[in-house]
Amino acid sequence: MESSPARLATATTSASIPQKILRAPVSGARSSKVIDMASVLQIFGYIITWTAFPLGIASCLNRVFCCKFVTRCWKVDDYMSIMVGVSEDSTFLRIWLMLDVTMTTHTDDKSRAGSTKCSYFDPSGELIKWLYILAIYYSTMHFFIKNAFLTYYLRLSIHRGFRLFIGLGFGLNIGLFLINLLLIVFQCIPVAAAYKPLMRLKGAECMNRYYVLMAPSTVNVIFDFYVFILPIPTLWQLQMPMRRKLGVISVFAFGGISVILGVIRFHSLWKLIDLNPEQTAKGVGEVLIVAALELNVAAIAVNLPAIRSIYVKYAKRYRKVGSSSNAGGISRSQTYTVSSSSKSPQKLQFELAKSPRRPASRPPPPRPGPPEPAQTGSEDCIWNGPTAHSPTTTIWAGGHSGMQETMESTTR
Repeated sequence: MESSPARLATATTSASIPQKILRAPVSGARSSKVIDMASVLQIFGYIITWTAFPLGIASCLNRVFCCKFVTRCWKVDDYMSIMVGVSEDSTFLRIWLMLDVTMTTHTDDKSRAGSTKCSYFDPSGELIKWLYILAIYYSTMHFFIKNAFLTYYLRLSIHRGFRLFIGLGFGLNIGLFLINLLLIVFQCIPVAAAYKPLMRLKGAECMNRYYVLMAPSTVNVIFDFYVFILPIPTLWQLQMPMRRKLGVISVFAFGGISVILGVIRFHSLWKLIDLNPEQTAKGVGEVLIVAALELNVAAIAVNLPAIRSIYVKYAKRYRKVGSSSNAGGISRSQTYTVSSSSKSPQKLQFELAKSPRRPASRPPPPRPGPPEPAQTGSEDCIWNGPTAHSPTTTIWAGGHSGMQETMESTTR
């Protein structure tokens, strides 16, 4: 009668797998090589995971800070960003546990002491169970990230055609999420055989692993391209200077890194399909590393507009403080903005007398240059949201006939 590992190998493979892999046990040299590779990938996976996920979670917390203290408003995409942060916490925990469980060796069973758990032939079934769990969390997090992008796109334009494509994106995202979940959960009959490999010995029927792994990933990458390209034509038509326009597009283009990582993930999945323990260990390590980078780069891309809003606010405040600290009185080419406590709208103009001893040969002072282009309505809607207008008083100095001081007080 066949041993349990041999029966498990026979039940989890197809006829296309060379039979010599199934008949011959893994040699001591190969087993040691697999263990060493799993250890290296485990360490590297810990480094990537503990770097990428805290950055992604911090970007979500930054979004909360921006909505609470900077823009002082909450929209649907802000709540979706919070959902992304919650799903990131859960996915981070699962990937960490998967690295800790599947990339280690057996210590509790003397008959399997020294063998790695990162193998489809391992009777404990830890690898299959954690791959099953990770697939569910991976699909769920992609669903929330794409919803966050699409809801944010609603701020860009009210054009009917553009919003029609956004609605199509919502429908595709919900449909793909449900299809992926059904494919993952019901890949075997009975359902428990998907994460309990020993049940496959009792006549369970399962779908082809190649289809289960590759089909959802292919459709997911195609939809990633759709979400990535969707806002670019609308962003290009924004009424703002070209320099700012390219800056806005570059912020959204950061999400393209996540699309590239999604394509690279196919290489790792191809190794994960291979039943050779050495290739399986490589595939598991690479899938965890690429998934951590892909998900967190996408999460940071979702929250980059909030990061820019905070930067713009504090950068402007720094410029105002720096300009008001210049000594020597009022400059001819400088604008000052200070608070005003006037209770009624009024305009006061004071003209100083022309300087009596002004040299005739002295050229007239240059006129103050055009003010820096203000943020357009479109750009303000993208980055900052509604802002409160406070009463200000502007004092400006300059002119051809001596120094002229204009003080204007407005209240709303």
